[in-house]
Amino acid sequence: MATTYGVPYRDVFGSGKRPYLALALAGPNGVDLQVWGIVDSGADESCLPWEYASQLGYSGQDLQVQRGHQVGGLLEYWQPQVPATARVLGMAGNVTIPMFPLFVKGSQLALWGRADFFQAFGVGFDQANERFSLTVA
Repeated sequence: MATTYGVPYRDVFGSGKRPYLALALAGPNGVDLQVWGIVDSGADESCLPWEYASQLGYSGQDLQVQRGHQVGGLLEYWQPQVPATARVLGMAGNVTIPMFPLFVKGSQLALWGRADFFQAFGVGFDQANERFSLTVA
């Protein structure tokens, strides 16, 4: 039986209410790191600011440089060869998601994207009421 959780939009960084969600991420060092990010249906992949790579225990040998496209044009990013794990903070059931987040220099915001986050949850947006929902099978 599926369970659906309703989550209000939040103003986490003082820039307006958005579909922010806190995840506990653990990389190769096994340390849980709380990261607020936007649940983003427009993000192909989950993306993190560059600084999180070292905080999660990734070193240069764990990351492969890639080039891709974004709204602003071409960008360079680093993709781990070993996955991180993520869990939604405050959600019953402790759903654990394997993630290969893209680390992007100059980025200041985490995005939870379709290739991993949206594979684990059914996601719905209610913009008019500033809420989103996560459904777990």
